[in-house]
Amino acid sequence: MRDIATLQADLAAAEAAATSARQAAERAQQERLERQQERGEEWDRNFLDRAEAELEQLARDERAAREAFVAAVVGSDIGRTWIAMRSLRWRRMSVSGDAMNTANRRGDSRRFHELAYRDPRLLEDLLDILENAAKNEAAGLDEARADERQSYIEERP
Repeated sequence: MRDIATLQADLAAAEAAATSARQAAERAQQERLERQQERGEEWDRNFLDRAEAELEQLARDERAAREAFVAAVVGSDIGRTWIAMRSLRWRRMSVSGDAMNTANRRGDSRRFHELAYRDPRLLEDLLDILENAAKNEAAGLDEARADERQSYIEERP
């Protein structure tokens, strides 16, 4: 049998080994965390280096896409007619304002109505136009059905 001193020595050795193993595991964990921290910082630096160039390219791409969109809208039938309509409105506003000012300056009794500025409402105008077209189409269908009914009634003996 082993004596108490030997058992205590074995216990102390086991505790020392466990402490040493725990400390080694903690050091290994700390080293792993430090390596991860370093890798994270390296990734961040690389990302920031890439991000600047990527953001510049995205800004160029966005500008090009916007220019293409503007060209498509301006070049479309709707765009051309909208531009013509708004241009005529601006010209009418300018001429009516100038005519009113000139008549007032000269004491001319003619009165010119100055046109008020109207905010462009392309989407609202388009929706109104389409809504009115839909109402007219529905009215046309109602009228066609009424005509069909009347024809049916009149053709019966």
